[in-house]
Amino acid sequence: LVIPPFYITKGITTYSALANTYPSDPLPFSLLGPDDIGFATHYRSGDSNPGEVFGSWLHSVGKPKNNERKLRKENGMKVNRRAMPTNMWYENLLIGSINQKRVTENNRAYTIPYIIDFVGPIPGIRVQFPHKLASDTIIQMATVPKHGLTLGTAFKDDRREGENVVESAYVLDGEYPPSQLGLGLLWSRTGGELGNDDEEEGEYPTMRTNVLRGIPYVTMKYSKGMKAVISAEVPLAGSLVIDNGNEPANLSCGVINKDGTTSRDGTDAAINTAHVDGEVSLTFKESDFTWLIFFSRPVSVECFQKVKDQNAPPLPPGVVDFTVESLFELHVVDYDTDPLIVRAALANNCTSGLNALYCVGGQPRGQSHLDDLLRSHSDTYPGYPELRYEFPPGSFLRDTEANHALIHFDWKPRSMREDTAILRSRTDINLSRDPKEGRSTEMLAYALPHHADSIQQAVGSSNSETGFCSEGLHGRACLIRGNKWVMKEDLGGHP
Repeated sequence: LVIPPFYITKGITTYSALANTYPSDPLPFSLLGPDDIGFATHYRSGDSNPGEVFGSWLHSVGKPKNNERKLRKENGMKVNRRAMPTNMWYENLLIGSINQKRVTENNRAYTIPYIIDFVGPIPGIRVQFPHKLASDTIIQMATVPKHGLTLGTAFKDDRREGENVVESAYVLDGEYPPSQLGLGLLWSRTGGELGNDDEEEGEYPTMRTNVLRGIPYVTMKYSKGMKAVISAEVPLAGSLVIDNGNEPANLSCGVINKDGTTSRDGTDAAINTAHVDGEVSLTFKESDFTWLIFFSRPVSVECFQKVKDQNAPPLPPGVVDFTVESLFELHVVDYDTDPLIVRAALANNCTSGLNALYCVGGQPRGQSHLDDLLRSHSDTYPGYPELRYEFPPGSFLRDTEANHALIHFDWKPRSMREDTAILRSRTDINLSRDPKEGRSTEMLAYALPHHADSIQQAVGSSNSETGFCSEGLHGRACLIRGNKWVMKEDLGGHP
């Protein structure tokens, strides 16, 4: 049953006219509050009220694209244009202690296929690959948190004098409005209140991420001056592999100190850093995970690792170590020169056959085809995706032939190489796509079973299956190529 939107004025119910395309931000069901029509009013607790995490969105729809100041009320606050999204699938990212600028393990979301949170060893987003636990009464997705990978930055930039700390707490990114598919988050180096409109654009280095449903990569965008750091809480297995090379990189790692700072032990400067054109592969011992890290421009990197004290006494029986600390970090050295976009994706969860949660019979799983797929689509990432509904032409209330509707997922794809080149104001870079490189202009996203059953081909979007799937709470989700999903829903005729 599909009920058209309505609103109530002076006790009279009036139906709005339905256009051919039904917007994703429709008219409200009512302009009156519950207390106006005699219903009991429920007041939110302080923990669930929209708070400081909304930043510039707390009193507005968001920053205007032309950066012009919006009209304000007498109290100096911006005019609110629509309800804030506190009842979405990502609501745990927006309520609770985050509004006191403190992140906890409760600020997490299931994005499919990953579970993400923000309590890794460094400020940023920690991505974890879950496994399904099921019984006759429950089904849940569980993770081993320290097997996750954090894309973020260093707490303190040693190159700069004075206070230059990046807090773990984030705010909503005004450039990427929240939608049904996800939201954007922003971190800033100290120098003012996060999300404060009195700051000029670009005054403080920032990093941004989009938390979106169904994306096999996690993406972080760094402005010039914000250091890109990848952190893991388990040791690296062997050496990192650069640009899909056959040989491990000849790279000497520095030391992660007890206080989390990094240092070097006087090794040869020639092997302290390595040049990366576009990709680094990291395989970790304890998790048996292999992650692919993609960079939007050539970078120089250095690594650091922490060696645990072998003489430390073992924990008592039944005691679990919940310490969050970096055992391996990869740093981008040339972060002061140009902006950067970094993407990470899990390529294999059973690299050597050592992870009992994912490996069968202790045998490694070859994933070279998935590696190639992730590599070929790594440049194309979603911008600000939109969801909209489309009904047959004419008034739905009078149309007896309204047997179906269309649901559109427009991922608004972008090229991270092209975006970085534009931000760098570089005109000497060849951005043409060489077919020999195998780079695709279509992005990848996981489709749930009901998406895959009804998805249609669209102009400029193949919407084709890749053959790679992942089990989750909502069933078997499979990777789809495509920039615009169009799904046909049977409405069963006139209501």
